[in-house]
Amino acid sequence: RFIDTFCSNMSFTINKMVACSSTVATFNKEDMVLLNSANDLKREHNFSNDSYILYFGIPIPTFIDNIDGHSMTGEFVLPLTEFKFEAYAVGFEFYAYKTGEILVSIDENKNCGNSISCNEYLMQNYPDYNNWQTAGSIKLNLVKGYNKIMIPGVFEIIKKGSMMKISQSNPIVAIDKGNDSIFSDFICNSQGLIKLNYSANWRFYANVIIDKSYMTKTFEFSLVFDLGFNETFRNFNVTIKFLDTDFELKRFFNISQTRYLDINCPNSNKTLNETIKCSVIGISQIKGDFLNIWFDGEEIKNYSLSDPNQKETASFFGFYDTMVKILDPISVDFVGEFVMPNTEFRMDANMVGFECYVVTPGTINLWVLDMGTNCNKLFSCSEYFYKLSGYDTRINLGFYTLVKGYNKLQLKRAYKVKKGQILSFSTTNSNLMGLNLTENGMMTDFKGQDYYAKLNQEISWRFYFNAIVDKFFYVSHFYLSKRFTQLKNDTFEISYLNAEIERTNVKFNRMFNVTIVRIPLIEEITLYLTKTRHVLDQNLFFVFVSSYFYDEINIKFGNDEIIKINVTDDLFNLKNYFGLSMLNESNNIAFKYDHYQTFILTNTEVRFSTEILGFELYVYQPGVIILGIQTFSECGREISCANFLEEYGTIPKVNFSTSKEYIVSKGYNQLYLREKIKIAPGSMVFMSSYGYNPALVYVSREDALVNDYKIINQVLYKINVTKNIRFQVNMLINEDSFYEYMINVNYDFPSYGIHTMNLGLIGQTNNYYKNISLRLEKNQNVDVYCKDSNHTLDKRLGCYVIATSMNKTDTLLLPSENLTVSFQNETVDYFGNYDRSKNITNIVSTTLTGLFLLTNTEFYFDAYSYGFEIFAADSGNIVLEFVNSCGQQCVDSIISNYPSYKYSKTGFCSLTVDVKKGYNKINNTQQCWIKKGQIVLLSTSKPGIVAINITESEIVSDFNIQFYPTTIQKINPYKNSRFYVNALIDRSYYSGVLTFIKNFNNKNNTHITATYDNSNKTLTRYYEVTERK
Repeated sequence: RFIDTFCSNMSFTINKMVACSSTVATFNKEDMVLLNSANDLKREHNFSNDSYILYFGIPIPTFIDNIDGHSMTGEFVLPLTEFKFEAYAVGFEFYAYKTGEILVSIDENKNCGNSISCNEYLMQNYPDYNNWQTAGSIKLNLVKGYNKIMIPGVFEIIKKGSMMKISQSNPIVAIDKGNDSIFSDFICNSQGLIKLNYSANWRFYANVIIDKSYMTKTFEFSLVFDLGFNETFRNFNVTIKFLDTDFELKRFFNISQTRYLDINCPNSNKTLNETIKCSVIGISQIKGDFLNIWFDGEEIKNYSLSDPNQKETASFFGFYDTMVKILDPISVDFVGEFVMPNTEFRMDANMVGFECYVVTPGTINLWVLDMGTNCNKLFSCSEYFYKLSGYDTRINLGFYTLVKGYNKLQLKRAYKVKKGQILSFSTTNSNLMGLNLTENGMMTDFKGQDYYAKLNQEISWRFYFNAIVDKFFYVSHFYLSKRFTQLKNDTFEISYLNAEIERTNVKFNRMFNVTIVRIPLIEEITLYLTKTRHVLDQNLFFVFVSSYFYDEINIKFGNDEIIKINVTDDLFNLKNYFGLSMLNESNNIAFKYDHYQTFILTNTEVRFSTEILGFELYVYQPGVIILGIQTFSECGREISCANFLEEYGTIPKVNFSTSKEYIVSKGYNQLYLREKIKIAPGSMVFMSSYGYNPALVYVSREDALVNDYKIINQVLYKINVTKNIRFQVNMLINEDSFYEYMINVNYDFPSYGIHTMNLGLIGQTNNYYKNISLRLEKNQNVDVYCKDSNHTLDKRLGCYVIATSMNKTDTLLLPSENLTVSFQNETVDYFGNYDRSKNITNIVSTTLTGLFLLTNTEFYFDAYSYGFEIFAADSGNIVLEFVNSCGQQCVDSIISNYPSYKYSKTGFCSLTVDVKKGYNKINNTQQCWIKKGQIVLLSTSKPGIVAINITESEIVSDFNIQFYPTTIQKINPYKNSRFYVNALIDRSYYSGVLTFIKNFNNKNNTHITATYDNSNKTLTRYYEVTERK
């Protein structure tokens, strides 16, 4: 006699119902059995009218219509063929859907068959298949259709509990997909077992013929338990007894009633526009459960946990709704590892497969992440990962190849997964998995590269991915948002979100601070100047960030003048990165630059203290690139580091630097540092390309706020000489979205000095005011030069005063001479005396070759030089570069030491060019920072190329440099002449020149003093009479 009872879903019932099957077998027609179970269920069976059978398994039909395609390849365990008692296997029955060879084995296990059936043992240990041994095997050749093959004497007597296993390299044995059995056959491999179909009970058309005939009966029944609303489990038993015998089986079962709630509010600690976005996840085994939700005591929702449109239960974790058609699938150009917190397993189960939507075909390597006990202090393990981005251990589920579009794949075996575990995958294929960008309060998925970061800091990006399990339940996801128009504590408020399943004690209470970062920190407001701080008519850019949206911005100047600006869409951006704009392919321009170069990207300047995650960039030539961060000590707070570079032309002192080498592909790349790094305001990205395979990055087509710079030997060069451009690189930071406002104002300040402006930010429920200071400094220069001061004639000196300023109202005074210099001319944007507006008719040059010192191009202040103006007498090749400053008014030093001269080249900003006859304007490929006192050096091997001015006598002459020893000589021995050359600069100024005669008046020495009327800028020159006879 044989008795076995199995209940398939007692660990996770649906609507309080459990499905069971009881099987009995006997040799005696006189036997009767009685089944007793909960809810007063009773069943009886008398075997007197039953037929004997000679097989273990299912009956095999002799003909099946439309059987094509119903098979699989691999190795399979057939639990329905369990030997209910010892017997000889004398043959087999099959229905084959095509002809071929199979291997048939009989597996046995010493741990089952007596006190517990091997079917029950298999279910208890599923998906493991351990401690099984093969009692014997045989190869059989099947023909399409019905097969009955007798093999007497092949096998020894088979132990009770043994079961049949088949192996086929081609799909031979047909499968019954009727799903009318409580048992399924299993795929078996070295990793374990998995059902033929995870959502149905399929089985092969196969049985084993034995040498004994017996009778069997299977009772299939379901029980509905009236568990109380707060009752999570109940014990019940099923008893089957052969009447008038002592042979019976009493099987005990625990049925469960599980409910689950979770609330996610990812942006509660830093809300945007005073709005909090939450999601509530409800899971239940009961279709009629209702969920009530309160925000701060106010009931706002009453949901059914089973969607009325959801006719069937769910068997997956994840929020990919396969019923919604994906019309315009998008993905991300990332490779590496990805973590999907929304696949968190909300209870223990067996994972049997997954479904996903794929944009580009490829392969993934699937993992299960275990947080250990780390997430016990939080509400869920997905919340733990969202906040701390870490896990303890992981289990590999294998590689899977995905096709474009919808994929539903079964795992190679089932895996026991624990509550709180999360899925991740890795891939080397970019743009593989489709993304859901709908804002629904769910957690974002993460990209892993040395550490984990959100796919998108601004919104919740989630892959279309579900983890399929072998349990069924009702699941619903509810999206909630609430705007706090007035916070109780101005910038924060303790808020409560409560959820409860009606008539149960299943409740979830979430308390959090709604935090509005309304008031920007002092470093969050940056003032950019598009002009030098030496001019009064300024073009100001106010850049500030906030998580609060302001409708109006008022700027109040020191004279109480107020400029009011209504905030329109073009005045702000919603961002989670530092950089001017979102990267996109249509905004790209290929920008050629040499290998072995380093760039500092001023447009990525950090506005406030934060954590950097990494970078995003657009690449047009794949290869190797170094990206890093530099933090500076001389800028970032009182003056932005971009302004510092523009104003002083030098690299600030670096107090922190880190970098990493990456291999990047063409197109969009997102890269990460080894760890999150805290950085201060003013920090910037630097980028280096080098080696035999350097990556090249696009530049932006749109105008940038400031120029990015190239660094060579610690010297700065702007990457474009005609406009501000930037590389297509952004800095990714560990922040949710914030508003970045960019306000442009033109204002003419009345004077130099420190000016305080009050910035008023006006919102619907909040106003904020902050003072911003700007120091405007005069840029005044003066030089006095007297010809023949070392050999006067009649104690008279011919003198010149050269004055420059960036303020037209300035006046230079010479008190001892009772003279003044004012600035009545228009501004100039060069150093040199070549007036391009005048027509040159008498074109002459010099017969000299070699090096020429162009003293008339002396820089009176620091500035960026972006090129030259030249009038050529003939075409030819010339070289233009700069000599180092002498540390004072260099022309005066040169004349004082004439004809001796010592010089050194700067070693940068050298330009070799072919000029044509006539006017030439030559733009350098980069802007060079030239210091005060530096002078242009001209080199030519052909005489007569650059024209000289011989019609006017200059203050000083340009010189030809002679060697051995190094001396200089005038290019025209008879008068002071100069080349028609100007050094073009990035700023304009006023220039004034005064000529006068200085008399010694019978004195042997004298002095000349020049001073500005509105500053302490003063220059005094002393002269002595030297009599020579």
